[in-house]
Amino acid sequence: MRKDQRGSEVKMRVFTVLSGLSLLFGVQSVAVGSSDIWATPFSTTSSGVAYDFSGHNGTAYALSQEQAGSSVELTQFLGQHNALALRYSQAVEQQDMALGFTADRLTLSYMSGEGENHFEMGGDYSGVDPYLFHGGWHTRFNYNGFAADVRLPGKQHLQYGEATVRADGLQDRTARYLEWSNQRVYARATRFARGGESIGNGFDAGLAFGSNKRLAVQTMFLDQGRSMQRLRLQMDGSQTRQYWLDISSHQNDLYRANDDVQLMFTFKTLLGDRQLLSRAAEAAAQESTVEETDPELNPEIDPATGQPVKKNKGRAILGRALLVGVGVAAAAGGSSSGSPMMDTLTRSRTQHEAALARLNLVNPPSIRENREYGGWVFANPDGSFGSTAPNVGDASSVQLPVRSAVIPAGSVATASYHTHAAFDPQFDNENFSPRDLSNDVESATDGYLATPGGQFKFHDFRTGQVVVLGRVATGG
Repeated sequence: MRKDQRGSEVKMRVFTVLSGLSLLFGVQSVAVGSSDIWATPFSTTSSGVAYDFSGHNGTAYALSQEQAGSSVELTQFLGQHNALALRYSQAVEQQDMALGFTADRLTLSYMSGEGENHFEMGGDYSGVDPYLFHGGWHTRFNYNGFAADVRLPGKQHLQYGEATVRADGLQDRTARYLEWSNQRVYARATRFARGGESIGNGFDAGLAFGSNKRLAVQTMFLDQGRSMQRLRLQMDGSQTRQYWLDISSHQNDLYRANDDVQLMFTFKTLLGDRQLLSRAAEAAAQESTVEETDPELNPEIDPATGQPVKKNKGRAILGRALLVGVGVAAAAGGSSSGSPMMDTLTRSRTQHEAALARLNLVNPPSIRENREYGGWVFANPDGSFGSTAPNVGDASSVQLPVRSAVIPAGSVATASYHTHAAFDPQFDNENFSPRDLSNDVESATDGYLATPGGQFKFHDFRTGQVVVLGRVATGG
C-alpha cells in the first residue's frame, strides 16, 4: 500500500502514540520519522494534548484529546487559492461539526451541533448569563448555521451569516448578522427572531491593539424591556489562557431583581471544556487563513523559490466565520427560550415574592367582585419563580387550573395561591379552611392565602405550619 493512500491512518496512529508519550513523559515537541508527515503540539494541559500534523501533499491535520472530549480538524489545500476544512468535536452530551471552503476571495462555512440542557453562551458572547432574558429551558437542542465571507481590497472582509437553534416543543430561535471587519476593527449588526417573528436586535464593535488585546462593545435590545450592554477588554495569554475585564449593564422589565451593573474579571484556562468548538474558533480567528502567493494574504514568501511558506494552520480556514457563528448561535439561544410564555413571564427571586406579586394584583378585584381567585406558583430552570394567571370562582371556592396546561414545560409547581373573596360572616375568611390545607398536602405544594382583611398567609405542607408573612393589597 502506498504511503499517500494511508496517510490519514498513519497520522491517527502517530497521534495516539504521541499523546501517550506526552502525557506520561511531558514531551513538548516530537518529530515523526517520515518525509511526508511532521507533528508539533499546539497545546498541552494537565487534562489532554493536541497536535498539528502537516504533509507535503497539501493536507493538514489538527487533533486534540482532553478529559472532557476530543476533536479532529482536517484541511486539504486545493492549489494556491482554494482549500477545504472540516472540524468535528465531541464532549459530554454535546457534538459539534464545522465545514469550510475557500475559493480565492470567498469563504463559505457551515456548522451544526447538538447537546443537552440549556444552550451555553460561547464565542463573542461568552460570559453572558444565559438566563438573562428568560427563565431557561432544559431540553435537548440542535443548531445549524452558515456564513459567507468575502475578502475585499485593503484586507477588509464583509460577512453575512445566520444560525438557528431548535428543540422539540419549542419555536425555532434564529439570529442573522452582517459584519464588516479588517485586521484591527470589526462592526456587526444582528437581528434575533423566535418562530419567525423579530424579538430584538444587537450591535457589536471591536478594536484589536497590541499583539494580544481586544476592546469590544456589545449590546442586545429585546422586546419586553430586556437589554444588555457590555464593554469588554480581552487579553490572550496563550492558546489555552484568556483574561477578560467586563463592565456590563443588564435590564429586564420582567425580572427587576436581576437589574444590575457589574464589574467582573474573568480568567479561563482550558483543562477540559465543553465548548471545544468555541476554542477552535478563537484559535482560528487569530491565524493565517489560506496559503497564498498574494502578499496581502501571506507575506512570507521564500525568496529563494518564490513559493509561499507553508503555514500548517488547518484550523484557520474556518477563521472568524466560525468564531462569530458559534457566538451568534449561542446568542440566538440566549435571546429566547423558544416559548412565548416563558419569554414574557414576570420572574421573582423567591417563591414568597412571586406569590405576593400575584396576590397583590388579584386580591383587590376578588374583594370587589366577591369571587375567589386562584392559581399556581412555580420554579423556573434558572432558579427564579413565576405564577400562573388565575382562575376565577365564586364567593366560597375556586377550581385551580390544570397544572400541565398553564405551567411552562421545564418549570415545576411548588405552591398554590388563592383569595377568600369579600368578608362574609358565614365564612372564616381570614384563615385557611381545612379543605385548603388538605389540598396542599394532597398536591405536595405549599399554599398562599390573601384575605379580605389584607393578611398574606403561608402554609408549609411539609410541617403543617401556618404563618402570617405580611400584608397584601385589598384595594381599599
